[in-house]
Amino acid sequence: MAYIEGRVVHDADAHIMETPEMLETHVERRFHDRVKTLDPFRAVPGYHGRMEEVLKNHADPAWRAEEGAQILLRKNWEATGSFLREDRPRALDHLGVASQLVFNTMLSGFISDAEHGAGSAQGNGDDVDFAYALAAGHNRAMAEFCSVDRRLLSTLYVPLADLARTEKFAAEAIKLGAKALLIPSRCPKGHSPSHIALDTLWAQAQEAGIPIVFHVGGGGPLLSPDYFNNGLPAVPDFHGGVENFRSVDYMAIPYPPMQTLSTMILDRVMDKFPALKFGVIEQGGSWLPGWMRAMDSAHGAFYKNEERLQQ
Repeated sequence: MAYIEGRVVHDADAHIMETPEMLETHVERRFHDRVKTLDPFRAVPGYHGRMEEVLKNHADPAWRAEEGAQILLRKNWEATGSFLREDRPRALDHLGVASQLVFNTMLSGFISDAEHGAGSAQGNGDDVDFAYALAAGHNRAMAEFCSVDRRLLSTLYVPLADLARTEKFAAEAIKLGAKALLIPSRCPKGHSPSHIALDTLWAQAQEAGIPIVFHVGGGGPLLSPDYFNNGLPAVPDFHGGVENFRSVDYMAIPYPPMQTLSTMILDRVMDKFPALKFGVIEQGGSWLPGWMRAMDSAHGAFYKNEERLQQ
């Protein structure tokens, strides 16, 4: 018996759990050594020590026999189909969902850091070639994972750093089977997300009938670390550890998509591409009414002097 019955449910925020070899397997050979320096798992307590046990469990017939009863309880790498693509269809059957829009869990941060010149612990920031190589490797890996079942809808990453590369890169992502194009919600380095050179991206997404999506984490560092230096012990995060986000981080989550979407609306991107759809995923919706009121206020205050608002 599936968890969901009698309703059609489409999951708009499903994930895979990456494994260390995921990028190395799919990235261009010339970047293999640099990719090996990345360790998305360094912030996950005990990851490297327990993956042997995880793999053993997934191969155990008795453990697998319990997956239906455990479908809502096994999390991260223990979850059915979290990194073994051939198991993912069974997870959808147990859940009873009609489809899943599938995101990565940890890799976007590395692509975003390189794309935006934010730097990383390995010193790979401010390297647009590396950012595009990471994005291309990510996209090949995601497309391969999702190809096992038509219910798995891949989100493929399109960096906005290099205006000249956007059209070709987006076309390649769509050709790979992207069901949504994932872009950062933080502003590209050196130009606006509403820059007219990005019109080729919006046009391709509109023509393909697929949405542009933002996901939590795509806004880059949300708060100065000084906000957490309060003289008190660190509080646990959402999952009980210290590596993810906490209540103070949570308050800042919607601001990057709010600012990026505001810029695109005010610069009339939505007017030029009226059938284009956007998704803001895992960033709440309670901010929407206030944001709309602020947009109205901006229009009223600046309408007189800004021709774009008059249109």
